[in-house]
Order: sequence, then C-alpha cells, then structure tokens
Amino acid sequence: MQATTDLETSFYGLPPEQCDYATARAAIFGTPFEGAVSYGSGTSQGPSAVLEASQQVELFDHEAGWSPCEVGIATIEPETLDTPLASFEAVKSTIDRVLPKLLEDGKFPVLIGGDHSVMPPVIPHYMAKYPTLGVFQIDAHADLRDQYDDNPNSHACAMRRAHDYPIVHSVGVGIRNISAEEWEWYKDQSNITMVWGGSRMVTEEAWKAEIRAAIAKLPQHVYLTIDVDGLDPSIMPSTGTPEPGGLSWQQTCFALTELFATRTVVGMDVNELAPIETLHGPDFLVAKLIYKAIGYKFKG
Repeated sequence: MQATTDLETSFYGLPPEQCDYATARAAIFGTPFEGAVSYGSGTSQGPSAVLEASQQVELFDHEAGWSPCEVGIATIEPETLDTPLASFEAVKSTIDRVLPKLLEDGKFPVLIGGDHSVMPPVIPHYMAKYPTLGVFQIDAHADLRDQYDDNPNSHACAMRRAHDYPIVHSVGVGIRNISAEEWEWYKDQSNITMVWGGSRMVTEEAWKAEIRAAIAKLPQHVYLTIDVDGLDPSIMPSTGTPEPGGLSWQQTCFALTELFATRTVVGMDVNELAPIETLHGPDFLVAKLIYKAIGYKFKG
C-alpha cells in the first residue's frame, strides 16, 4: 500500500508535510466500481473526479475557524483512482488489503466509490475493532432489497447486506424511495430508524429534532455512509438514480455536525457520484463535503 506526497496527486493538493502517511490522521482511498448499478452509469469515474475537484477546495474553513488539512490527509494509491475495478470481488480485495492497515495505524478512513455496493465489505473490518457498531446512512433509497436483478450485491442491496452483520442500529436520512418488498422487511426490524425525505413538509426545527432523536438511537461508535443521491438533484444531478425531495447542503451539514458532535465516527464513505462532463459543481460538492467531514471529525 503506497501513499503519495505529490501535490498534484494528493487530495486537496497538500504539501508533503500535510499528506505524509506517517503523520496523517485521515486517509482517503478509492474503489472505482460500477458493476452493480441499476440505471445511470459513470460511478467508476467518481474517485478521480473528486481528486481533481479537491485541488480547488479552499483549505481554510471559515465556519470552523481552522484548516482541517492541519491534521494530515493521506492519499492512498492515487494512480488506481481512474482504473475501474472489474468485479465486486476486486472491490472486496482492495478493501481487504487497504482498510485493515488504515485501522491498525489509527487513521480515519475515507472511502470514495464507486456505487454503493462498495460499502458492505467494509463493515466486518470496522466491527472487528468496534463490535457495537452503528451505521448512519444518507441516501435517497432504503437499499434494503435482498437482491436486485438476481444480484444480492447490487447497490440496491447495500444496507440489507450491512444488516447481515450484527450492527446495533442504523439510521437512514433522506430516504424517499422504498419498494414494497423492502417496506415489509423494514417494518419487522427494530434496529432501523428512518428520517424520511420526499414531498412531506416539516419545519426546520421539527426536522432538526428528528435528526437528533434518530442519532440518539445509535451506539457510540458509528460508520457513516453517504450516497450522493441523498442530496437534492438541484445540487447533486451527477448520480445514476436521482430522486426529487433530497437534502439541501445546509441540512446535510447539520446532520453531519450533530453526528460527529455526539458520536465517535470511526470511518466513512461517499459513493454514487457519476460525473457529468463540463459540470464540475457536483464533483466539487463531494470534495468539499469530505473535507468538511474531516473537519467535523477532528474539530477541537
């Protein structure tokens, strides 16, 4: 496993002293995979697009009053980010090779997909270190199907596969698409909480209260998984399965602020970005969202 110290190939264009693996507290790696998508394609280009966009992110966060890059952000194997992985087995192999080392070395791992099927293989690695693990999901879709198109590892099955492991509780935020099959299974689960998105209208304070109440059900150690289609298509059109009625930037940041402030977030992924040529805003949004999350993690 190699990390870069080169300005042009490191996330956020960091100088060597801020992207050195030995001292970095966060580490970013990618799984450019789209073998399990069901509609629009392009998610295998997500990691490289985020890397490119990250070079334009302002490193000082005026809202936080500091530069999160001060904690050190390592970039793992940047040369692999624009090479699509050929199979789900290749995704799992990459995760099995990289993630245990990051956890052993005390890093905060950030995985960039790829479609959402890249998430379930990380769960056993986190549970080995944090046996009482919760999952906080931002998504448009419940992703609770047992299989989709005869594929149990479809991106439509990501949270169902996560629940194959004994996670304590999961919270889904922004969910606004769930099938009848998923609904029937979900109703029988006592360890899943949904904060629904879609066409319902609630006040800002009521929504914030829902977020706080949902987070309160999570154990102390939490894994964060973000499918970018959880955000509204008006700010995130670059995704394969968009749904109206998603989260705003402000809602997303509020949810993450509350999560990081009250729970120990042990790792995260961001997935399902399908870049659109000449439309750089969504790529930049993901790069900035990851940077904000690293800031929330290490604030204070």
